[in-house]
Amino acid sequence: MNPASFFYGAGKQLRCRHPPSFCRNSTRRMFVQADTFVTLNTCKKISMNTTLKSIGAVLAGLIFIVISHTGTDAILESVGVLPKGHLNVGPALILLVIFYRTVFSIAGCYITARLAPSKPMKHALILGSIGVLLSAAGAIATANMQLGPAWYAWSLVAISLPAAWLGGKLHQAKD
Repeated sequence: MNPASFFYGAGKQLRCRHPPSFCRNSTRRMFVQADTFVTLNTCKKISMNTTLKSIGAVLAGLIFIVISHTGTDAILESVGVLPKGHLNVGPALILLVIFYRTVFSIAGCYITARLAPSKPMKHALILGSIGVLLSAAGAIATANMQLGPAWYAWSLVAISLPAAWLGGKLHQAKD
């Protein structure tokens, strides 16, 4: 099949026939004859596979964060470091909880960025936005339950996006 059959136009302005929402354009060199190349904007269909990989990357990071936060909470409660079911403790212990949750959130966003099929920072920030929404919902839902100081719950909202950004940056630095 002739690769040029997917394009119309003349000279150097060859364009894809598919609508812009259906394709991703990239540049490719096509061999024409001996020692001659023509550069074309090639058509790459956005596939359902890419969408599923994006969703899977975000879900993988979210699952890691939920399991690591819940597991660490359970371990610290079982050994008696944290009380069961509430955080009515001193600020030092609350800061410890915020610290390990931040570290695990950064790691989860790094995992998301690493697994993302493209635009890893965007995927990490999407996970961070989900973290903002879930943390805010948790802070609002538990506001009248006296489970701990209000500043703790709202600090989790505040750290979600910076942790996501840092997880994405760590992935970019590794490349």
